[in-house]
Amino acid sequence: MNSMFSGAFAFNQDIGGWAVDSVTSMNSMFGYASAFNQDIGDWAVDSVTSMSYMFGFASTFDKDLGWCVDDDVSLSYAFYITPCASTSCGVTQVDDVENCPTPSPTAEPTKATSKRSAVAFERKTAINDMTVANSDKYEWFQVRAADIDGDGTDDMVAVETKKVG
Repeated sequence: MNSMFSGAFAFNQDIGGWAVDSVTSMNSMFGYASAFNQDIGDWAVDSVTSMSYMFGFASTFDKDLGWCVDDDVSLSYAFYITPCASTSCGVTQVDDVENCPTPSPTAEPTKATSKRSAVAFERKTAINDMTVANSDKYEWFQVRAADIDGDGTDDMVAVETKKVG
C-alpha cells in the first residue's frame, strides 16, 4: 500500500472497513493527502513493518488510531506535519505486542428501550413513604431506586406505572 493515496489532495473517503491484515508496508500511504481525516483505528496492522511517512504532510489528519505496534516497526516521520504528531496519533510502540496497554473503557450513554409513564411523586424519607399525584388513575406503580452516587441515600432510577382501564 506504499504511496497509495500519496498526493491525493482531495481524498477523504471512509476506508475504515478495509481488510489490511496482510499488508506489510504502509510507507507514505497518505503522504500529502491533505484532506484525509477518516477513522481507520480498527485496521489490523499487526503485519505492518514500516509506516515511514505514512501520514507525512497529511495536514488535517488528527485521529487517535489506538494502534499498538512492535518497536521494530519503522515510524520514521510517520506523523510529520499532522495535528496529532505530538501524540503519534495514538500509535504506541512496545517491545512485544503482548505488552500493549489495555485501553481505558469509555462510558457510552444508554438508550431507553421501553417507554415509561411519568408519575409525579414527593419523596419523604423512604421508598415506601411517598405521595403519588393522581394515584386513582393508576392500577399500580413501582419505584426502583438505588444509591448510584454512593452518598448513602437512594437516587431515583425509574418509575413504572399501569393506567386503570
